Amino acid sequence: MRPARTADTATAAGADLPAALRQGLAWLAVCASLAAHTWGWAAGPAEFLGDPPQIGFQVVVHGDHAGDEITPLQLRRIFLRQITRWPDGRGVVPINGPPDSELRQAITGWLFPEGRAGLVYHWNKLYYQGVLPPRALASYSAVALMVARVPGAVGYLPAGQPHPNLRVLQVTGMPTSDGPRTSPGAPQGLGDVGEVTPPGGPPTDPAPTPDPS
Repeated sequence: MRPARTADTATAAGADLPAALRQGLAWLAVCASLAAHTWGWAAGPAEFLGDPPQIGFQVVVHGDHAGDEITPLQLRRIFLRQITRWPDGRGVVPINGPPDSELRQAITGWLFPEGRAGLVYHWNKLYYQGVLPPRALASYSAVALMVARVPGAVGYLPAGQPHPNLRVLQVTGMPTSDGPRTSPGAPQGLGDVGEVTPPGGPPTDPAPTPDPS
């Protein structure tokens, strides 16, 4: 009978590998971890979504963004600060709409079905790592203007909301009775940008309140 393989024999077998090969395997593991967790584009732990918004919306990015599509799970990870860079290496800057808007509430229920308690827990945990929730602006005109100004920015707008100098991403994997939902174009026009006051302690509200001043 072949003797059982123990941790000691496994370690010894690993030690028999050439040093260069061990270093190469370790580097591959680091690269895989970065791809799955820093950028978040690879498959990760099981995640789930709520019902898609029943009102029209469009996902917009800075005008020089290279891609044309995004998935709901990628959006979720972006707004949870789990994806921090686009595939080209540029930093992701998620921008939220007004907390009390119908679209913001619909997006929140869709991307974060764990509810308010789950979001509060998530952001309180990340707060001690120096990570804050995405900025929330006072209007969707402000969201459009901010995304247009900031390379790497991404946000969402109501269907028909003006979006000059922005690229509209198709949200894939959202079948409807009329086929996959895409993001339509819209006329132009912008408003002013609101500012967000950083919290002075651990956030108790997953949606920081914009300071209109």
